[in-house]
Amino acid sequence: MFALASTVSYAQFTDDFSDGDFSINPTWSGDTNNFDVNGAFQFQLNAPAVNDIMYAATPSQSINNAVWEFYVEFGFNPSSTNFAKVYVVADQFDLKNPLNGYFVKIGNTADEVSLYRQDGTTESMIIDGTNGRLNTSSVTLSVRVTRDQLGNWQLFSDTLGGTNYFLEGSITDNNHISSAYFGVLCNYTSTRSSLFFYDDFNVTGGAFIDNIPPAIDSVVVVNSTNLDVYFNEPVDLTTSQTLTNYSVDNGIGNPNNAVRDVTDSSLVHLTFATAFATGQNYILSVINVEDTASNPINILTEPFTYFVLVTPNSGDIIFNEIFADPTPQVGLPEEEFVELYNASTNTFDLGSWQFINSTTLKQLPNFLLTPNSYVILCDVNDTALYSPYGD
Repeated sequence: MFALASTVSYAQFTDDFSDGDFSINPTWSGDTNNFDVNGAFQFQLNAPAVNDIMYAATPSQSINNAVWEFYVEFGFNPSSTNFAKVYVVADQFDLKNPLNGYFVKIGNTADEVSLYRQDGTTESMIIDGTNGRLNTSSVTLSVRVTRDQLGNWQLFSDTLGGTNYFLEGSITDNNHISSAYFGVLCNYTSTRSSLFFYDDFNVTGGAFIDNIPPAIDSVVVVNSTNLDVYFNEPVDLTTSQTLTNYSVDNGIGNPNNAVRDVTDSSLVHLTFATAFATGQNYILSVINVEDTASNPINILTEPFTYFVLVTPNSGDIIFNEIFADPTPQVGLPEEEFVELYNASTNTFDLGSWQFINSTTLKQLPNFLLTPNSYVILCDVNDTALYSPYGD
């Protein structure tokens, strides 16, 4: 007969720390010099007595039909400066940096257990737990989080540390559909630096299976020989840098250089030997570029046009209409606008222009105003009202 203290797979794991170790099976990493397994076989924060934030994380891809269970103790009444985040889903290892995922926040000014979504640095509460459940001198808590494959979340807690779970709330949220890590983060003041305890982690569920090839988000014309191709997800290094996977019509052909961006793996820089002609419409075709899950593009096409941008002369741009007094309403939305007309043979980028009147100075967004074309300038909140009338 033998006992196994913890088991782990790439998608799921359990750990009760009864082996007295957190370096293997599973491996916890991060600020682990500031964590110990104590005599009660709990994962305990044991950090210097200063105000700080510490975290520990372990690989986990569980997200579909997933269940996350864990036990938490605090030797204090939690607050806005002493609380824990348990990340059930995270796309980044370092939980102190921007990431995409979901976490259970234990403790805040409302003394509650709540579920949050994190988008980069933005944290949004999506299940607001019952206020006051943690308003005690110390905390003993069991938590259970579930998510089905449709993105239906449930959050449960038991303030006695057992399995008599109370439903804190439910929500449907599919903003993030894959995971790479699970972890804990402790936010504490100097007198609480050794009073966070965790135990009985049990994570089950399937990983997100990516079988969708990448798509093109946009193509940016950098200059007469260079394009930047933005994909909707990170792409494979080898196939994204294969020259024959890209071609441009009208005699341009394949690029002579293709480089995936060093910091943004969803961006590829293309360089062509033949220059684009100004005012000419082109089509970029992309094949066989794979995402990081080896899903290849069958074929995608994206149109683009190259223009030589020049500085306008007097009379090139005309105020074609000024709608300064929209009341009473006569056939148009009851909001002000100005319409510009490009009377020249050149194309102008409005992104470097400003609109100024007696009370307003506004920086215009990037927009290519082509020869003999019009554009409406209006308040951003009125865009939907005037979009039926043109750009």
